[in-house]
Parts: sequence; C-alpha cells; structure tokens
Amino acid sequence: MLASPALADVTADDVWANLQAQARATGGSLDATLSRTGETLTVDGVQIDWTLPEGIGQVTLTTPGYAMIEQGDGTVQIIYPTTQSYVLDMLIDGERASVEVGLETAASVTTASGDPGDISYGAQMSSDMSGYFQVASEDEGPIRFDFDLAGGGMDFSYRVTEGPLLTIAGQSTATPATFDIQMAMGPDVTGVVAGEVGASNSQFEIRLPADGFDLLDVAAALRAGLLFDMTSVMESNSYSTRVFLYGQPFSEEERWSGRTENRLALDADRLIYDLTGADTAIMMRGENDLDLPVDIAFEAAAASVHIDVPVSGRDSPQDFDLRINAEGLRMGAGLWALFDPAKAIPRDPATFGIDLSGTVLNRVDLLDFRQFMGDVSRLPEPELLSLTLSRFIMTGAGTETTGSGAFTFDNSDMESFDGLPRPEGRADFEASGIEGLIETLVSMGVMTQDDAFGARMGLGMVTDMVGDDSYRSEVEINAEGHVIVNGQRLR
Repeated sequence: MLASPALADVTADDVWANLQAQARATGGSLDATLSRTGETLTVDGVQIDWTLPEGIGQVTLTTPGYAMIEQGDGTVQIIYPTTQSYVLDMLIDGERASVEVGLETAASVTTASGDPGDISYGAQMSSDMSGYFQVASEDEGPIRFDFDLAGGGMDFSYRVTEGPLLTIAGQSTATPATFDIQMAMGPDVTGVVAGEVGASNSQFEIRLPADGFDLLDVAAALRAGLLFDMTSVMESNSYSTRVFLYGQPFSEEERWSGRTENRLALDADRLIYDLTGADTAIMMRGENDLDLPVDIAFEAAAASVHIDVPVSGRDSPQDFDLRINAEGLRMGAGLWALFDPAKAIPRDPATFGIDLSGTVLNRVDLLDFRQFMGDVSRLPEPELLSLTLSRFIMTGAGTETTGSGAFTFDNSDMESFDGLPRPEGRADFEASGIEGLIETLVSMGVMTQDDAFGARMGLGMVTDMVGDDSYRSEVEINAEGHVIVNGQRLR
C-alpha cells in the first residue's frame, strides 16, 4: 500500500504547505506563526479551524508548536516538544464544550522526505508517556482521565500525495505496552483502569477531495473519490476496571482477548466492516447491595462479524452480506449456579452462526444526510429483491438447530403479506435435543406440564419428527403466496 517517492528534496516550506493541504482536505484551515532562523522554521500558535455546515457551529483545534529543521540532504526533521497540549473547542448550536489532551513524552522526531506535494513521513516513538484527557461543557463538570503508558515503542510511516484528491497511505507497528488510567467522572464517581496490550500493526489509505467536503453530504464526496480503508491487528489485550461511588467500591470488571483483527472500509459503492477475535472473555463483579451475589462471566473461543452493504443509490440491484459467528460460548459457573445448581442442563460450549446475503434496489444515497432533514416521504423506499440464508446454526443446553434457505421478493405485491413484498422460495431447518431440554426444565420446576404441552404442540405444528428427539421443518412459499410447511398448507 505504501510506496516511497523517488529520492528528491523537500524544504520546511514544502512540508508546511503539505500540512496545510491535509487540513484543507478535511475542510479546515491551518494557521500558525512562522519564523525562520537559518535552516530552522519554527511553527508557533498552531490552530486549525472548521466551520460546520448549516450554521451548526465552529470547531477549533489548538496544537503545540514545533520546529522543522532542513538537514541539508533533502529531508526535513520535525521536532516536537516533550510537553504537549492539544485543545479542541466546540461551539455547537450555541453550546460550548472542550476536549483537552496533555502529554509528557520522550523527544519525538519525524522525518519528512520526497518531493513538494508528495511527501513521506516516518518516525520511531517511545510508548513511555503520561498525560491526561479531559472533557468539559457549560452544563456538565469536567470528566478527566489521567494515564501512564509504558513498555514498548511505535514505528509509523505514511505518504501524503496532493492532487484533486489528497491521498494519505501508511502503516504502523507497535510493541507490547502496559497502561494505567485514573478516572474522575464528576465529584462522586472515580475509577481505575489497568492493563496491557500486545504487539499490533495497522495499514491505512485515505483519499479526500483536496478542497474538503460537506459533512452533511458525504455521498457527494464519495462520488468525487473519497475513500477510507483501514486494517489493524492486535495480538492480545487485557484490562481491569474498578469504579468507586462516593469513595466506596461500586463495581469491578475484567476483560481479556487473544488476537483480534479489524477492517473498516468505505468508498462510493460500499461500507465494509470485519471483526474477528479469539479467546475473548468478560467478568463483572458487583461490590454493592444492588448487584447479583455472584460474578457475571462470559467467554468465547472465537467470534467474527462481517458487514458489507451498499451506501450509494443506484438504479440497478446491489449485493449485501451479513455474517455473525460465535463459537465456544460459555457462561460462568456463578450464573449457572443461580438457576441450575444441580447441573441438570448440559453445559457444553454453545455456538451461534448466521450467514445472510441478498440483493436490494436502493435509489437513495444513504450518506447524503441533508436529504433526511426534510420530508423523507418523498424518497423512494429500498426494495429487498432476494435473501439467502446460507448458514444458520445455534447449539447449547443440549440442543442444536441448523438451517438454510433462499427467497425472492415481489415488490409489486404488497398486499398478500400485509404490506410486505411477497416472498417466494424455500427454507429447511433441522433440530435436535428439544424434547430433552423440555423434560429437564420441567424436572427443575422452570416449566410446568401445561407449558411443556403447549411447547410440544407448537413444535409438532411446524416440524416432523425424523428420529429420537430429532426434527425437520421444510417451509415453502409459492408463487400464489401459499405457505406450506412439511407438505401442509398453513396459509
């Protein structure tokens, strides 16, 4: 993704112009006081201003100054102070709020090289730092987080290429680190977060219209070439949180995870989000009279989410995908003991998975937010054309249910199914262990005999028994709108 420009020369003025181009592409204006002494260009009073559309308000970011030193070999070193302060002031609909970040870190040097208008940046940074993050508004007291980060370091590099589209492409790697955070959420609520993160890496590419874009019409920017694509991998992470109310312990939480992978991508055609994780767990413990008397704990051996949906209006069908999968799901012994101390219900790890895909006819740009500020009844409604269930699985408590199917939809017939497009197709499902679970629940007193009778009657209406505590259901909807279950017409 990241290519280096041919060896050339850049000056501090070229770098400053490139930084201004980056701010301009985000819709802001970058200003500062510049002074030159020999090969050093000093930048003070750095400020980026954004004016929000429709008179919504104004946002100003004030950052620390820095020095840009020309090295005599065609490169420029950017030297940042060890004490840094960043302030984001917001005036939104007449109300003021601010976000402030302060850092104490080792000396940071970034090297810029390349050609004017096509500059690469690279740096190696220490992870050892301390600082604070504070949010305040006119109506609410400040919320403050003080933090310490120690252990590893980070390498990053990225290339900024100017043109009708400003392109930023780069990558970063970080070694394992530990962190400690002190929280103060008003005068009465405080907390402590401590943990560690494993090695990580990321790659990204961003393309922005050079003169910025309308935040209320991102669709227009997408048509002009706006793009965002970022992937990241973290080998592991774990942390614990303790919250105190009026100085007394209130709750405690622990989370940990193995390797996680993320991707978020957006272009003129699609929004894509991918998440995969392994060995994820959470434990919550109440330390007050309002909580359960046991730890609340869950874990998963593996989990994943995939979302791929169209975002721009088209006159032709567009595909979409949705996949969710979780394996090795377990509930903590404390929760089980609350309602099943005798361990009557099987406690084998549970599984849930669903894989949906289909086509939709959508003529509306979903990221043109301005059109939703008026009368939305004039906008054409999206039409679901087809839906395929490639996989469905749910196991747990001694049961298993699987299924698959495919349907098409006639959007010209909105009467047969009470305002929904008429479906046509078939789905097949299989299940096992349901009768065994019903008997167990009755023996535990969770379900009455009458409830069990009703459950069996309902099961018998939509399934055929095909073995010992095994069931099958075939659901068909034909062109006439008839619903046929296991050969019997129910509608």
